[in-house]
Amino acid sequence: MKRLTLTLGSSLVLLMMGCGGSVSTFSCDRRNNTTQPTCTDYSGVSGDTGSVKNSCTQQGGTVGATCTLTDAVGGCKYNAPAGEQGSVTVWYYSGTTQDVQQYCTAGSTFVTPQ
Repeated sequence: MKRLTLTLGSSLVLLMMGCGGSVSTFSCDRRNNTTQPTCTDYSGVSGDTGSVKNSCTQQGGTVGATCTLTDAVGGCKYNAPAGEQGSVTVWYYSGTTQDVQQYCTAGSTFVTPQ
């Protein structure tokens, strides 16, 4: 779990430090990960999205439009810091709601699939 948090943190920094340029919305589906199936929605982010997408596929994920919320337990939503744009939500597909709430670190908010 710490590895996912570190990877996500690096991705957030890269994307949310982008200055201007195009805005992207995409996902990285890692539900095939048997240890911790997740899918990450990147919504309205700017910056080097190419490296994040490459990292997704190199780690066995699939880049797509949005994450499916079918069978999602809950997610952790990270909003861009002041002066930046976009958000990143990591959806979890195993465990309990309480487990996912514990995954949400400072700077993120627990969200339910809707």
